[in-house]
Amino acid sequence: MMQAPLTRRDFLRRSLVVGGAVIFAPGLLTACGGGGGGGSGSRGLRHSNWPTYIDEETVELFREETGIDLEYIEDINDNGELFAKIQPDLSAGRNPGADIITPTYWMAGRLIGLGFVEELPLDQIPNSKNLVADLVNPSWDPEGRYSLPWQSGMTGVAYNISATGKELRSTNDLFDPAYKGKVGMLTEMRDTLGLVLLGLGKDPATITFDGAAEAFDKIEKAKVDGQIRQFTGNDYMDDLAAGNFVAAVGWSGDISQLALDNPDLRFVIP
Repeated sequence: MMQAPLTRRDFLRRSLVVGGAVIFAPGLLTACGGGGGGGSGSRGLRHSNWPTYIDEETVELFREETGIDLEYIEDINDNGELFAKIQPDLSAGRNPGADIITPTYWMAGRLIGLGFVEELPLDQIPNSKNLVADLVNPSWDPEGRYSLPWQSGMTGVAYNISATGKELRSTNDLFDPAYKGKVGMLTEMRDTLGLVLLGLGKDPATITFDGAAEAFDKIEKAKVDGQIRQFTGNDYMDDLAAGNFVAAVGWSGDISQLALDNPDLRFVIP
């Protein structure tokens, strides 16, 4: 990651943090214990996560070490899509097709607030005591009863330097006419709008809806003018890897994985 020097205080104040929070859906404990109350049945344990969030060895190692038949699926593309998919089952008290899900922190907070998830069996998770202080009892789960972090990272600008011809430093670089039709932005409003607000010199933490109008207008104009090729979920990685996007709003964890295969891909905290 390349960035201008930031103090820790600046980092925490200005950053848009993407924290994957692991939470338990209804039916997990009864399903794992062999009871019939959960939607898992006899298929074992199912964990729903985002793409590129795990290596190629861990799932099988987990199966061997625990004897649990883990089905690990990479089917989360966008928090809104996830909620729309699982909400009907959760509202009815049914397992939504996964026992453990890993949404972004704010969606974890929504699911916890709606009473859709079970408490974590923390007495069976001894390494939960190893969390750094910043990740203990987070604002979306103040008592730390329902979630644990999967990973944390940053929203920023991802780009292919062989296509841009230069290093990108600012969110405003996404609006450079040289990249018209080759820019991607996330459907996640907190990420896309937050970065554009920062590019306009506005603080997303204190903004009002009316105060955000300039950023909304800038994004809308860029879409109408053809500057923005597409709004996507996590599948922006495919367009970036294929060259459809020269630059995009992206997540640090994704780009660190993609860059292993394509060193021209870069990520910057703008």
